[in-house]
Amino acid sequence: MIDYTAWLIETDEGASINYFQMVDDDDWTFDQNKALHFARKQDAEKVIAYYGWTRARAAEHMWPDLQK
Repeated sequence: MIDYTAWLIETDEGASINYFQMVDDDDWTFDQNKALHFARKQDAEKVIAYYGWTRARAAEHMWPDLQK
């Protein structure tokens, strides 16, 4: 199995980073595993544009293959 990568929408909130999740409309979490994962950067950027967020960004994250 290979490492898993995904694009997340994140924003800085003080000393921590929040990630967009789709539990409710415009909802955020501190847990990147609960965040909405996008396969393509442009899809994350479309969501950012849809909501009009100015402090959010699409950021690529990678989770290591724990089976190695």
